[in-house]
Amino acid sequence: WETLYREYQIGMWYDDETKNSFMNTDITMITPLEVQNQLEKFGYKVNKTGQYDKQTTNVIRAFQFHFRPAKYDGVMDTETYAVLLALNFKYKK
Repeated sequence: WETLYREYQIGMWYDDETKNSFMNTDITMITPLEVQNQLEKFGYKVNKTGQYDKQTTNVIRAFQFHFRPAKYDGVMDTETYAVLLALNFKYKK
């Protein structure tokens, strides 16, 4: 996906500098509801349950498959969240 974006300007990709600016986020302070809100803002359909339930885990996994294929366990960690924030920042709706 990254190659398609960088070489052919197809699809979306985050800016490393922006992602790095969000890497100091304390993921333990981010609620599941905020994660769900950010995923929805990016365009994923996710029920806002306020829990890391099965559907949220599956959405996170799908996001990771696309934007962080080295880690696609469905667990929201700091880097995955930083990528999500960087994308939402770059592609504001």
